[in-house]
Amino acid sequence: MLKPRQKTVTMAYACNHAKNLTRIRYSVTKQNSENTQRRYPLDKLGLKARDFSRNAVKVADSLVEAGYEAYIVGGAVRDLLLGLHPKDFDVATNATPEQIKRVFRRSRIIGRRFRIVHVYMRDELIEVTTFRAPSLHDSNKHQQADASGRLLRDNVYGSLEDDVWRRDFTVNALYYDSTNKEILDFCDALSDIRNKRLSLMGDPLTRYQEDPVRLLRAVRFKSKLGFELETNTEKPLHTHGHLLGNIPAARLFDEVLKMFIKGHGAAVYKDLREYDLFEHLFPATNPLVVSNHLHAHDVIKQAMLNTDERVAIGKNVSPVFFFAIMLWAPIEKLAGKYLQSGATAINAWTQAALEIFSAQQSVISVPRRIGIPAQNVVIMQARFQYMHGRRVFWLMQQPRFRAGYDLMLLRVQFGLEKPEVAEWWTNIQTLDRDAQEDLAYKSRSGGKKSGKRKRRRRPRKKPSAS
Repeated sequence: MLKPRQKTVTMAYACNHAKNLTRIRYSVTKQNSENTQRRYPLDKLGLKARDFSRNAVKVADSLVEAGYEAYIVGGAVRDLLLGLHPKDFDVATNATPEQIKRVFRRSRIIGRRFRIVHVYMRDELIEVTTFRAPSLHDSNKHQQADASGRLLRDNVYGSLEDDVWRRDFTVNALYYDSTNKEILDFCDALSDIRNKRLSLMGDPLTRYQEDPVRLLRAVRFKSKLGFELETNTEKPLHTHGHLLGNIPAARLFDEVLKMFIKGHGAAVYKDLREYDLFEHLFPATNPLVVSNHLHAHDVIKQAMLNTDERVAIGKNVSPVFFFAIMLWAPIEKLAGKYLQSGATAINAWTQAALEIFSAQQSVISVPRRIGIPAQNVVIMQARFQYMHGRRVFWLMQQPRFRAGYDLMLLRVQFGLEKPEVAEWWTNIQTLDRDAQEDLAYKSRSGGKKSGKRKRRRRPRKKPSAS
């Protein structure tokens, strides 16, 4: 990794001397990478060539045959070394996006901040990136940063050695050479894997400023891999959560889902609170979590544990339920104010849901296909109070009824809903249709089944003589 000298250099970067910094950092890191490059045959690491995706290997081999360098890189190599089963395999090459596209007919170039190529191989999508490097040109045509240091555009291409030091964590900077069947390690990443240590490449503060999403990635990898954060990597997490405000809300949506619905949600939730990052993702929910008002913390924690269990046994997890859980507490609190003002329960919860979700959009942009159903899941908490008549069957036929029911059970668990309400709705789901109608249309006073309401139709108006 970089020498202590880099700390002084990166301070110059923070003082808007980016051009000088990149020249110095480039020379330092290149010299280090040349001195520390190590190659390990797969058999010495307990791996086999068939462990890697056949399609990813085919993409890399095709680029090599076309005269380029190409390696399988990143999380797939790391996970295989940890005995995990990676789902995605990425390839890095010195070919430009246009050159990659000429090699593969079924491919397309995407991205603006950094252009990548999606190569379609049968039923698998392989992401191919071009080696990146620090900008050493006087013009910043290919690299742009905002006032906080966040990179807005980063299409500066380089060599393999350059690319190593542009990656985020050491454990993600391993390269698999499919031609020679070797793993390339430039920054002692294998040592970090053995010691279960997560270390950021370069000066942590500078790297977090370049891309604040790395704050969330540090938490995600810590929880997913069970690693400990290296001291200098961990320190900025406590003090630089405000940098997340510079990230586009749409990009945060993808990162948040990766953190919470992949089977490690409970650990991620704990770490986000510990590092004071949760408040920058869910500002309306955070005060209630801190005070545990309405048992907000208890409900979210239990929901994340339940979600992790579902993932562990192979069941699907809905982002709709996740966002309903995260925003339910501030909605219920605001709905209470509207109820005191004389609003009906349905109107109070509906208006509160609209306001809270609208405010959340400025932080995390939740697509309508997820946001609207999530609102409905929360509003169902008011509808569960109506246990009579046609509304019962209308509610049970809603696509998100099960999610709303699960949220209601969590609220009952912590004393936020009456147990008899949960018992009634649990019971009616076990009955056949006739028994359900007997229960739903039973008279509240006499205990006898009341007849179904018939819609009263207005008499037709007689046509006027004119």
